[in-house]
Amino acid sequence: MGMYRTVSRASLILILGLTLAVTGCSQSTLDFDATAEEGSAGGITIGAPPLPEGRLLAELYGQVLVENSYDVTYNFGLDSRASYLQALGNDIVDVVPDYSGNVLRHMAPAAPEKSFIDVSLAAKKNLSDLGLVGLDPSRAENRRAFVVSPAFAALFSVSSMRDLANFDRTLVIATPEGMEPGGAPSVALSKQYSIDNWSPIEFSRADTETVLASLESGEIDIVVLDSASAFIEARSLVVLEDPSAVFTANNLMPIVTSDRSSRSLIVVLDSVSDAVTPEALRALVFRHSNERAPGDATIARDWLIRQGLVSP
Repeated sequence: MGMYRTVSRASLILILGLTLAVTGCSQSTLDFDATAEEGSAGGITIGAPPLPEGRLLAELYGQVLVENSYDVTYNFGLDSRASYLQALGNDIVDVVPDYSGNVLRHMAPAAPEKSFIDVSLAAKKNLSDLGLVGLDPSRAENRRAFVVSPAFAALFSVSSMRDLANFDRTLVIATPEGMEPGGAPSVALSKQYSIDNWSPIEFSRADTETVLASLESGEIDIVVLDSASAFIEARSLVVLEDPSAVFTANNLMPIVTSDRSSRSLIVVLDSVSDAVTPEALRALVFRHSNERAPGDATIARDWLIRQGLVSP
């Protein structure tokens, strides 16, 4: 299993706390405003990150805050990470849910961290330097992922990239344009998974449907997609575990302004992060992409009701 699946929130908090005590970083569960009145609600403005599912993520957290007596407004006008970080710093918005890897890459493009814990720590540290608080990340993620067809997974008993070590024929791997030459991290594939015999194919976003048809027909063995891609849910594709972190972790992580990060607010936001699994996020993004008529508020509410996080 990947790292995030084997570390409980309690264990992560302990690990983060010990590590941050050494590094001088702040931890979400400790970095709250000690003068804030516990149990009190108030006005909260939530910003949507610059993602296709950004408004959906904002609604997930916002509606649970409303359920807990917060007066919530939304700011959907933030079109970049730079703009929402500035808005957080200027108290224009109070909370923005984003993904840890995306946040880290924006603030530190050359950051070497790749695993769930390392990325979480580094993102929190960089946010702390801006006077912001990164909360404990969810298990839900939207990282690059190696994806295979159900038929391939069943035929070769594959659930992890480790299962493809020393594969007995050339693997055809399709990757999005813009990745490193060769289409995938070739050194990592060889060093971390003993996959030396593979043939790369690059594809553009416009060619995704064609590439996935080739995956299902067996002409392509593996396609690299975002792990929350609507295509995965729509075609029942299998996401292979990446325990050696070829691709950088990218877990759902709310960001909060320091002066609004009371323990009571963090508890509410954490309840949403705890509930959203990788599979749930994938299903939510799928519905967002394929059922636009209900709108993101309705999609979020339907799911939150099923989780018991808001009242019917």
